[in-house]
Amino acid sequence: MKVRLGQRLTDHEAMSLAIRQAQKGAGFVAPNPLVGCVILDQEQRLLSLGYHRRWGGDHAEVEALKKIPTQDRRRALQGAQVFVTLEPCAHQGLTPSCAHELIRWPLAKVIYGLKDPNPKVSGKGAEIIRQKGISCEQADFLQGELEDLAEVFLTNMREQRSFIALKVASSLDGKLAMANGESQWITNESSRHHVQYLRGIYQAVLIGRQTLLKDQPRLNSRHPRFQDRQNTVIVLDPKGQSLDGLAHSSLAQVRPLDKIVLVLSERRKKALGPRGRIGFELLFCPELESGQLDLLWLSRELYRQGIASILVEGGAHTHSQFLQQGPADRLYQFLGPVLMGGPQAIGWTEGLQIQSFQERLVLRRMKAFKLEDNILVTGCLGR
Repeated sequence: MKVRLGQRLTDHEAMSLAIRQAQKGAGFVAPNPLVGCVILDQEQRLLSLGYHRRWGGDHAEVEALKKIPTQDRRRALQGAQVFVTLEPCAHQGLTPSCAHELIRWPLAKVIYGLKDPNPKVSGKGAEIIRQKGISCEQADFLQGELEDLAEVFLTNMREQRSFIALKVASSLDGKLAMANGESQWITNESSRHHVQYLRGIYQAVLIGRQTLLKDQPRLNSRHPRFQDRQNTVIVLDPKGQSLDGLAHSSLAQVRPLDKIVLVLSERRKKALGPRGRIGFELLFCPELESGQLDLLWLSRELYRQGIASILVEGGAHTHSQFLQQGPADRLYQFLGPVLMGGPQAIGWTEGLQIQSFQERLVLRRMKAFKLEDNILVTGCLGR
């Protein structure tokens, strides 16, 4: 829906517009959340709008307020209503507290989408506003859309780990490749272009050793919006077999070595012994009883190192392990219009062990988008 200043909006329309504004910051605000803000005057007419554009920059509420001319601001905001996707922050960080900025003005009401899970903020921003005599309530609509918008930040705060999204390009019957590895191209150019966008909005891309050796990928984003960005790449290689060649790989051709993390089994630490300067990071990960790397531990450690979100672009084994162990939050499945048949083709979940229907994984708030003759299916993963 296209809107213009002065247009009357319902509460639902105002929050929906705030969500669309927030999405413009994708890829630029981490580790902060995506936030959008819409201000209506006392007649429910659109007065201003804004979003958090980049980490360290103005928050959405402040940007929206600044768009109103200084000489008219107090008069224009008399009895106004502010719609913001996340509870206004209560603390001073790189930027001032949004709650304290809002109470400077003669507002009638603040409606926020989600309560901030950050303990420095949770409930405190709303309380600051109420104490000033301004109505401040959480919206009881669009909760699914608001949670999708803030899903990375919510996972970071609630679980203290990186948000994990799986990207799969498969046939209609869920196959990644033929048994001999042949797979180019199951999906079309439009799907591949969208993958470039996903690489831009996630802080890191993760693959397994087999994908590194077989495909020699670069994994940088060639999307026009993110061409100046250098994302981090994480390579799962429990035995460290790619250690000697990693500095000369395709990954190292498009990013500094310190943007590459090689994840090995903790058991390899003693065997490798001390090494000289290699440029990229070695991260030694504990193993589960099954002998697999502990991916939940890994997601927590990577978050501790500042990686808020990870796009997994591995093969069947890597995807299956993330699904099996649980740190998998969103699925992006690109479906090409082909069928590849039975055991002679590799299914993307062939390593996933589900013993009963009750253990099945479910895609919640699923959406589907047509990309020419491809379909992108996405949603939140859960049991």
